[in-house]
Amino acid sequence: MKNIFSIILIFISTAILAAGGTWGAVPPDGRKILTDAVERSRKMSFTADTRAVVYQFAWKSEKESEEDVKYSRYVSDDGQVLLRLDVANWLPGEEYYLHNKYGWFGVISGSAAQITDIPLLRHFELNHAGIDEKILSSAEYRIKEIWHNQRRCFELTLVNDSVTASNGQNAKSFRKSDSNNVEPAVRRVFVIDRNNGFIYIRKDFNQKGEEILSVDLGRVDFTPPAKKLFKLPRHVEYQMNSVRQFQDYMTDDVMFQDDSVWPQIRDFLVSLWQRMMWSLRSFFSRLLDYGRYIAAAAGICCIGSIIVICMTYGRRTENKN
Repeated sequence: MKNIFSIILIFISTAILAAGGTWGAVPPDGRKILTDAVERSRKMSFTADTRAVVYQFAWKSEKESEEDVKYSRYVSDDGQVLLRLDVANWLPGEEYYLHNKYGWFGVISGSAAQITDIPLLRHFELNHAGIDEKILSSAEYRIKEIWHNQRRCFELTLVNDSVTASNGQNAKSFRKSDSNNVEPAVRRVFVIDRNNGFIYIRKDFNQKGEEILSVDLGRVDFTPPAKKLFKLPRHVEYQMNSVRQFQDYMTDDVMFQDDSVWPQIRDFLVSLWQRMMWSLRSFFSRLLDYGRYIAAAAGICCIGSIIVICMTYGRRTENKN
């Protein structure tokens, strides 16, 4: 019985370590980890399933909410950066936004417009925004190892004594930009992939401990997206100052100009189906993040059951003797 309990204890210890133990010594040079991560992230192509605050138009009723979005980034051999953001919402037909060498563009139901600026596309680029050399030199670095999206990562916290402005603007949605209200940042937190140096999350905080910048790329696929995704489907029909102006125009002047309601219902159902698929995929992706914890808990329960069975069997054997 002693041998059985020794084996069981070994299994329990292994399960606990698998669920969230440490992996050894943490590299001491926090500054090098961060600067290398910034440079690597700038050069990476990927697709990210994440969330963002967007405005939706469902049968002319306006609302703002956090929705699933797909952010695609492609870096060509000559260093050109192409961006695309697909929005899963109630607007009939597909809706996505692009940035390429020709400018900023929006596409709704096949109609394209050149837009002066799209803050949300730039927002996701802030994960690798550079930090002033003076801050890097004087800051305190705190590092710990964590799991993020089933990958081993560093959680690196940069704390600086001097008050400095947060780098970039915190554009949380298509229509709202906090560029005129940038507060000083005294603490920055980064979640960095231990293997490839990619920055998944960046959060900046002010002296009050309030979050003033948050960039979370969610679940990332490092397979480079197809370059054709960043091409416009047709010639540009409109010139717009903002995404809101483009959405308003498409909703009021295009989507509802047809007297027949059936095409609208058909497009609405297609959009609803796409939204459901995005939500289900997002749910199962998040469920997978906790897979190792569930497996560890199940393993511990099984081991506990074995202990009970062994103890019961041992008692019965002793009673018979």
